[in-house]
Amino acid sequence: MKLIATLLIASSAASAFVGNCDGNFSGEVQALYWRTSHCPILYARGLSSNGVSLRDDHFVQADYDWGFRVGVGYERRCTQASLSYLYLQTTDGVRVKPPSEGSLNIQGQSRSVDFAQTALKFRYQNVDLKVFQRLHHSCGCTFSVAGLLRWADIDMKNRTFGTFESKGMRLATVSQSATFDGAGVGIGFAGDYCLPCDFLIGGYFDFAAIIGKQKIGKLTSSDVFNLVSRPGNGVNSFVPTGQFDLFISYSRCMCRALWNLKLGYEMHYYWNALRYSAVHNDQDAMPVLGCYDVGFGGPYLGLSASF
Repeated sequence: MKLIATLLIASSAASAFVGNCDGNFSGEVQALYWRTSHCPILYARGLSSNGVSLRDDHFVQADYDWGFRVGVGYERRCTQASLSYLYLQTTDGVRVKPPSEGSLNIQGQSRSVDFAQTALKFRYQNVDLKVFQRLHHSCGCTFSVAGLLRWADIDMKNRTFGTFESKGMRLATVSQSATFDGAGVGIGFAGDYCLPCDFLIGGYFDFAAIIGKQKIGKLTSSDVFNLVSRPGNGVNSFVPTGQFDLFISYSRCMCRALWNLKLGYEMHYYWNALRYSAVHNDQDAMPVLGCYDVGFGGPYLGLSASF
């Protein structure tokens, strides 16, 4: 709310000097309700043995959470530039008990536990600098091509714990993390179509190539019979990334500024960005490293002003 209030005050003050709605400068703030798309992480495995051996796998996967994006822009007759910063953090947790007739193992442990509880956190930061060149504008329809410079920072942390059976309060834990941080360039396309009553529908998509550092954090297990430790390592990686955005907006001139309310759905996807432990159906102990792709997306609501 403070960001929205600041935007309102700044645009109103600036419009007092401009005196009309045909402004070149703009500011925007958006509320995001996004989730992380990734491979489900197997954090515990239940084993039942009431006459027949059955295996029950338990997974954790990110859910929707709140984030934000702020941006500024500058527009001339046929060109437009924008700079934006996005921040999203999703935090999720799950807890499970052993089956009524059987045992429960934390993935990476060789002995049974009384319960298994896991916490999963993804953090995503993004900075986009885009320059649009208008190619077509007629009959209420606009089409533009964009060049972009993108920086992305992605971080994943997962920790699972429980207590060993018949060992009092001795803790059993498995912890892992993975990060990617890099920058690159790309090309995008945007289009919109005017509707009656100051409404507009539009879309945007792009493809970029990012060069950055991919790091596998320390993967540890507390069981002395199955101790696994992979020290963090950083390697330069090439990561393709794509983004698409579909929206509907409403514009109105008030207080000598052009206000725009936008509702849309957006997705950012990164191929081969993260490397962390995921399920392997043939392995009962520590899962293998084999999950690379990750995406972030969902609905958003934005308010912008041109002055």
